[in-house]
Amino acid sequence: MLCFEITINGGKRIIAGLDEIRVLTAILSYRAADADNEDDLRLSVSGMINHGRHDHEHIDWLKQSLVLGDEMTIRLIESDESTAPIERRREDPDLVRKAKRRYYEKLKQDYEES
Repeated sequence: MLCFEITINGGKRIIAGLDEIRVLTAILSYRAADADNEDDLRLSVSGMINHGRHDHEHIDWLKQSLVLGDEMTIRLIESDESTAPIERRREDPDLVRKAKRRYYEKLKQDYEES
């Protein structure tokens, strides 16, 4: 299977991936400081499994705060094994369907008034 092999500052190697995964992401993000928060620099590695139309499972392998000078390596590899995720969250299909329907009705109302 396709996996991301991640190391930060030459530390522990993480292999992110699963056979049934439909989405695999590595996101490096920066948010500048404001009056309420300091600078925020982080690396997130996650994925999603699609179990059905409104039935998704979100998987996290890494949520790492970073500092200036940190070095990250992300390499695409083929592997039969991966690191155990730090978190898995499965959405409630009924709640997702209802939330999407509410959003659709709101947009429909907004645009029909235009």
